[in-house]
Amino acid sequence: MEEEVFRILRFSYSHLKDSALQQCFLYCALFPPDFMIPRKDLVRYLIDEGIIKGFNSRVAEFDKGYSMLNRLENVCLLESAKRYDDRRCVKMHDLIRDMAIQIQQENSQAMVKAGAQLKELPDVEEWTENLVRVSLIQNQIEEISWSHSANCPNLSTLLLCHNEGLRFIADSFFKQLLGLKVLDLSYSNIADLADSVSDLVSLNALLLEGCVNLRRIPSLKKLRALKRLDLCFTVLEKIPQGMECLSNLRYLRMNGCGQKELPSGILPKLSRLQVLVLEEWMPTESKSIFVPVTVRGKQVGCLRKLETLECHFESHSEFVEYLKYQNENQPLSTYRICVGLQDEDDYNSKWYCRDKSVWFGNLSIKKDGDFQVMSPNGIQEVLCRCIDATSLSDVLSLNYETDLEVINIKECNTMESLVSSSWFSSAPLPFPSDNGIFSSLKDFYCVGCNSMKKLFPHVLLPNLVNLEEIRVEECEKIEEIIGTRSDGEGVIGEESSSTTKFRLPKLRNLRLKDLPELKNIYSAQLICDSLENIDVLDFLTIGIYGIEGLGKTTKLQHIHNELLGRLDISHNVYGVTVSRDFSIDTLQNLIVKRLDLDPSSKDNDRNDLWNPFKLDKVEIPLRLKGCKLILTTLSERASYRMNCRHKIKVMPLSDGEAQTLLMEELGHDIALSPEVEKLQ
Repeated sequence: MEEEVFRILRFSYSHLKDSALQQCFLYCALFPPDFMIPRKDLVRYLIDEGIIKGFNSRVAEFDKGYSMLNRLENVCLLESAKRYDDRRCVKMHDLIRDMAIQIQQENSQAMVKAGAQLKELPDVEEWTENLVRVSLIQNQIEEISWSHSANCPNLSTLLLCHNEGLRFIADSFFKQLLGLKVLDLSYSNIADLADSVSDLVSLNALLLEGCVNLRRIPSLKKLRALKRLDLCFTVLEKIPQGMECLSNLRYLRMNGCGQKELPSGILPKLSRLQVLVLEEWMPTESKSIFVPVTVRGKQVGCLRKLETLECHFESHSEFVEYLKYQNENQPLSTYRICVGLQDEDDYNSKWYCRDKSVWFGNLSIKKDGDFQVMSPNGIQEVLCRCIDATSLSDVLSLNYETDLEVINIKECNTMESLVSSSWFSSAPLPFPSDNGIFSSLKDFYCVGCNSMKKLFPHVLLPNLVNLEEIRVEECEKIEEIIGTRSDGEGVIGEESSSTTKFRLPKLRNLRLKDLPELKNIYSAQLICDSLENIDVLDFLTIGIYGIEGLGKTTKLQHIHNELLGRLDISHNVYGVTVSRDFSIDTLQNLIVKRLDLDPSSKDNDRNDLWNPFKLDKVEIPLRLKGCKLILTTLSERASYRMNCRHKIKVMPLSDGEAQTLLMEELGHDIALSPEVEKLQ
């Protein structure tokens, strides 16, 4: 039976016909059984091996790699999977893996003992001259001694990664492996890389990621064929010698090896770099420590073929110096750039940020000299913390920021507005469009900005069609979230008035906290059809208005019941329904009793609640004990006259929504009468 299954699987493999696709399939068998192989990591290996080749850009290589994996999934030779961190992966069924290993072992070309719980290297007799690939991934090998010298002149791939107990590799081991092209020792425990690695002149990839005790590697001067070098999460005591000689290097990932600035003579010599990732964390015995390494803008700008960049510029002027070169260079597909001194928590958030992101932190823009305000192409996320800019337009050129999805502003106490009035006069806005400024904005956060009075200029409101979340906290002077129109703003489309309706169709989450001066979210009518969560902690009064019969009181009852269910505040929630014949005396007495106030402060009764009145006249002391009021009314005007700081309009259901609700309430098995059917 097993032979028949193997025959069918072998037929599927042979039917692939494409040699590169077959090699891609066979490569997946080098990993342990049931191993979830991250797609991105696998494609990197395929590039290192030369299975993917002939492309001018890294993006094109990855497109080809993903296409190959998709084809293998479509013919059921690979399975799609997802890791705990949501990284897309592929897996191999055990039978398919066995078949792939069997194919590679023909003519003794492969030794695959991944995940075999080996405690020592396979015997010397197994290291034959015909070996091309050896995979010892995820074993428990502790050392490779002097007595072990493999004579494998054709060996091109050696995967020893995830041997976390591996502490020592003798220098003699690599002496006869001079044809080696891919050496992966990632996540091993070695402290010193053997000097004989310096003589592996055919090496394309040297992978040492996560070797948390690695303090020294030999000179790299002779490794001129090297295309990928990964030294991330090591504790190297100094920059490796000979790095400036790696003229073919395409991929470099490392930390600063304890230095504050990358030596100036290295990057200009690495003219073929496509990926530059300078990590800012170094491992220690107890935890990783934040050790940023900075680079010069001009040196990074000289890397004309760069496609992926993660680095740290010390100042805003260095960042601008780099940006001067961006139109002459290959467009970046991914960048995560830090400018200034970053908070560790902010830097941690890079794992969850957009592909094209910039963080500004602890910068004095005013002291950094005069410069042209510029932005990296296609920026999707920006974080500003503790910078002295007066607006976002002081640090980014906003004219073309149509891809910006996330704005996060923290503790910028000199920032007065999102966009300055001078920017409006210098950059008149076009009619609203799908690709206007902020047209892609989804998330906006503003925390601890104590000079900010208004966030979004009124004139930009029509562009915020994709906004999904607004969070504003601890801003002492904020008066409005969306400002009223001022003369300096210019116009988008037709001139607006206070009666104009605007819609934020995708806004789902609104959080407003510790905003003592906030008067309005927006002074005109704002419709938010998709709003799901409102966390408004500082409005003293909220008005819910709309014509009779729309369920305003029901909404209020839902709010009341939800608050009663919260253990932290349920004992301070009171709901009172006021009808036309309700006694004001009863209302006053109830409020006084529930708030434990002094009843002697009552003065004259007010028997008409259907006109505006001062709340303190009926003992609703809004600023006492955190008291807040939510009221319903038929008129938006009444909400204004009652000084409601937030107003919610309740709209009638559409015909379709009303019919759906009716059927849900009746039950789908209920037959409607002919008269009702005619109304549909």
